[in-house]
Amino acid sequence: MQNDVTDVPNYTAHDIVLSTIYLPILIQVAKDKKTITYGNLVQGAKELHPDNEYVKRSIPVLAGRRLNVLRQILRENSLPDLSSLIESTSLRLSDADHLHAKSERKRVYDTDWESHASTIDSDWVKYPYDEVDFAEIKKPDPKPIPPSREKLKRINWDYWQENKEVYPKWIRSKNEEIMDLLMQGYPIEDCYKKVLDRGERNGRISDKKLKQSGKKLKRFRKRV
Repeated sequence: MQNDVTDVPNYTAHDIVLSTIYLPILIQVAKDKKTITYGNLVQGAKELHPDNEYVKRSIPVLAGRRLNVLRQILRENSLPDLSSLIESTSLRLSDADHLHAKSERKRVYDTDWESHASTIDSDWVKYPYDEVDFAEIKKPDPKPIPPSREKLKRINWDYWQENKEVYPKWIRSKNEEIMDLLMQGYPIEDCYKKVLDRGERNGRISDKKLKQSGKKLKRFRKRV
């Protein structure tokens, strides 16, 4: 059978799962002799399959690709193009494309979809992605819960108690910088190294200023 420019050469699990789910929705639209938008198609799928992870992540802008896959499978089974029922407000069709869509839509309306139920309900919708397990869609790994600020403060304190002989005392004045890095997910040792690398010079200047201030205070007391 002749290929179409919109054919998808390599199907993904998303393509197969969503095109299979969109199929009965579009058949019902055809039986009602109506049309549907991409947005309503995607929303309808979410209402019918609220727990399907592929459906929950689907968006209208990608629905066209899923319908291209569905169009290929329908064509291979000598069935009309159900995607012709899609009303797109963002696309302007040429006169030729408009007439083709109108003609194909009439074929869809005139098709007795009940007589093709055995074909539609068979495993043909899985072709050519038989290895996809449609009964068990894997859920994404849950995002790890970041440690609380109190826990990070404890990590910071314990590390300082164990390693304070290694670092200059001024680094304790940079405690908030260390905490900010910890909150970003850096290991505690890296936090101290980063603060030390970018702040050691400033810290030494601060120590020098403190010594100068101390000398000034002593001279002032002698004068008094």
